[in-house]
Amino acid sequence: MPSVPADRGAGLETELESNARVERVIRTRSDRGPLAQTDSHDTRRSGRLLTTLLLLGVSFTLTSVLFFGPASSAQDPVADRIECTDANDEIVAPDDFVLLCVAFKALDEHFVDDVVVADLAEAARQGVIAAGLAARTTDAPPCALPASEFEAMCAEIDKAQDTTAAALAATDAMLASVNDARTRRLTPAQHRSFDEALTTDSTRIGIGIEFGLLSAEGQPCTTPNDACRLEVVEVYSPSPAATAGLMVGDVIVKYGAVVAGSTCSALRSLDSGHELGDTVSLSILRNGTALDLDLVTAEVTDPAVFSQTVDNNVGYIQLTIFSQGSDAEFLRHLADLVSAGAKAIVVDLRNNPGGYLAETSRISAAFLKNGDLLYRIASVHMDESTNAGKNGIASDAVALPMAVAVNGRSASGSELFVLAMRGNDRAKIVGSTTFGKHTGQGTIRAATSGGASLGAIQVTTLRFFGAGDLSSQGGIRPDSVESISNCAHPIGVVRQSVPSLYPRVSEVSFTSVPDSDGYKSGEKVTVTVSFDAPLDVDTAQGRPYLELQVGAEVRQAVYQSTSTTGGLSIVKFEYTVGNDTDDDGISIEPDSIVLNGATIRRSGVGWDAILDHPLIAADSAHAVSSATDPSAIIRPLPAPPAPAPPPKPPPVVFPPPPVVLAPEREPEPEPEPVVFEPEREPEPEPEPEPEPEPEPEREPEPVELEPEPEPEPEREPEREPEREPEPEPEREPEPEPEPVELEPEPVELEPDRYFSDISDTRFIEAINWLAAQRITTGCGPDAYCPDMRVTRGQMAALVNRALQLRAADRDYFSDDNDSTFEDDINRLRHAGITTGCAADKFCADQPVTRGQMAAFLNRALQLRAADRDYFSDDNDSTFEDDINRLRHAGITTGCAADKFCADQPVTRGQMAAFLYRARDLIAATRQQTP
Repeated sequence: MPSVPADRGAGLETELESNARVERVIRTRSDRGPLAQTDSHDTRRSGRLLTTLLLLGVSFTLTSVLFFGPASSAQDPVADRIECTDANDEIVAPDDFVLLCVAFKALDEHFVDDVVVADLAEAARQGVIAAGLAARTTDAPPCALPASEFEAMCAEIDKAQDTTAAALAATDAMLASVNDARTRRLTPAQHRSFDEALTTDSTRIGIGIEFGLLSAEGQPCTTPNDACRLEVVEVYSPSPAATAGLMVGDVIVKYGAVVAGSTCSALRSLDSGHELGDTVSLSILRNGTALDLDLVTAEVTDPAVFSQTVDNNVGYIQLTIFSQGSDAEFLRHLADLVSAGAKAIVVDLRNNPGGYLAETSRISAAFLKNGDLLYRIASVHMDESTNAGKNGIASDAVALPMAVAVNGRSASGSELFVLAMRGNDRAKIVGSTTFGKHTGQGTIRAATSGGASLGAIQVTTLRFFGAGDLSSQGGIRPDSVESISNCAHPIGVVRQSVPSLYPRVSEVSFTSVPDSDGYKSGEKVTVTVSFDAPLDVDTAQGRPYLELQVGAEVRQAVYQSTSTTGGLSIVKFEYTVGNDTDDDGISIEPDSIVLNGATIRRSGVGWDAILDHPLIAADSAHAVSSATDPSAIIRPLPAPPAPAPPPKPPPVVFPPPPVVLAPEREPEPEPEPVVFEPEREPEPEPEPEPEPEPEPEREPEPVELEPEPEPEPEREPEREPEREPEPEPEREPEPEPEPVELEPEPVELEPDRYFSDISDTRFIEAINWLAAQRITTGCGPDAYCPDMRVTRGQMAALVNRALQLRAADRDYFSDDNDSTFEDDINRLRHAGITTGCAADKFCADQPVTRGQMAAFLNRALQLRAADRDYFSDDNDSTFEDDINRLRHAGITTGCAADKFCADQPVTRGQMAAFLYRARDLIAATRQQTP
């Protein structure tokens, strides 16, 4: 179920609870019958129950036996004292003091860390003083003493006319003194909302539909228009929509008003916020036919679980909250997807704020093997671990690859689920950094002697950890950082998540040892390449090989075998030393695996492996000694024969089909910010660019309480394979600030001369050339940030400084007035290198793709036409001619064999390499510029 409608948990805190909910009804002193106890939430976990107090209901009638003497007069404020608990450790306090007594008992016995009673008492006393209540003019009732240390607090309460307000002030101050934002008092309304959110499906007033944005080509998009459609994903039954005959797949054109151009924040509240009985005018398209309907709103129920099959082989399942009973519904949906033949699973936990530990545990166990660690919980009172008790429905990671989608509002139970999956190597995590909640709370309800609710006390009772003591403190950073729109259609979520399941190189290493000091002629150099998923290697059309750098020569280590253990595969390559005389050692350059007609794919799924890997530097232990025949003529190995054309592959669902790109216009970002995961929302122009970094969000909590701010989610690009001499991007840290480009004095080019962060990049020569030419001074003090993406504004600055373009005679664009790069952008437009991303717009903060980069450089350098088509993956790209011209000029050789990867983002290191290779053309163009 996509998270398009308004937050169902908005204003509610749904904390991970640490144990079963147990309600105790305390009878009056005059009724000494047995305690009534009901277990309303079975933990269903092995081992002993935690001693943590969870929900305590207090109900009794005060009688005269509670008083220890006559009340004092107004002139003498010292009144009698009573204890909070009786001999059975049950709370026996007047109504005014029940919350104070419950709060102290919870802190003293169950708070996650040690507390000092004297400190709690002093904080309570200061709270009463700080409340500034009116002085007492009547007799003071007895004050309940949580402990003897609270006598000074009671003295202050005796002085206040409003005993209830004074006791609440003492309670709140005592809870605040432990410096834990989630240890607090809930009002009756807050507690009721909290409890309802965890025990029932959410209800709202609307027509009863879920919907999401999907482009006409079936790809994620962010602003509805003719090409980016708002499609019905689910129709609830019963609901006004079901009665009217709305169907999944209907395209919403109007919901009260035309939806085209609406932002995601507006769409999220489209089917909520109504009054009961409102009339909604709806216009839809169904198979090209327009239908107009008037629907009357009603109360509809949003289920916590939604699932569907995407592209015939991927199961999508969304859980909005770990509410009571949600585990049974989730497991039913999961079993249905597995039975239907799903080849992979995407679990969507975006905006899921957590819930009960029992439900979280049972849902997590569905994906784990018997004995896998579900979680460890720890406090000063306990340290316990819980393991999966049997193999789950979807526990086979090889047979059923899995991705989990999260964002900054995925908290508590969602984070425990992610830790369980990551700690057991069960799933890839995609999206943005999670909220960062790593604690569980107990909720203790309280009531008056007449049974009226006084609210509840919530106390942090534990911290939770995953396998290897992984913690969610500070947020969990995904394996693949993606900006997934809150308005995304489930199909869009799946297509953004599944690429994380493609097998990737995890390690390249020498596995042979030379007989003596270095390899000699005839010895074998063995290298293994480890992948993070099981592989099938098809050599029917050719055998892959690994390029080795042996001194100054390039040699080929030929494919030998593939072995798979525990869901991981190791591919073995071997090279027999021949006439190698250079003893400088053997190194392995990035992207050195050459398919040579072979295919390497994930077993059972068919997704092509990603072959990029880091540099393996020369190792003296793997040097090559002098040849046995010094007179031998040393020649480089002949070039490998051209591989036979591979057979036509079967249709591949992922990655998504390419989108046609227009030569001049790129997507226009929507300026209006989005409430939850702000993102620029481009018009569906042809170039699909990544969405900007989402802003932090807050975890849903009671409106009256200040929530803890969410840590800033980090953003990183997808890994881009890049063959020599193209660059290899690595994961990007945080989004790059607009660089302040100083102008250094030109100095002699030397490695590491200009920047401290380029010693490990293969683009050091190109980057230093850029610095020496005063084209850039980096992204900040002493840093170049070679792995960060290049924005359109930065591209304008680099190209302008390289070509020294003439000043513009006007301001061309309306959206760059606050940009550092405004002058550079206008110069580019004046030179005819760009016309912007849309009418009157340049979109300076949008990332640049490789296809766009080719167009920029071709127009700037006026490259010659190519004599052939170099790449097989750009035939549907508007930039195909620009790309071929770039290759013909020697500025690029593509990202892999026969591939250019036009839609991949460009990094700063890659940009340096492109400009460096074009340096002669740049110099010639400069000479022609007045």
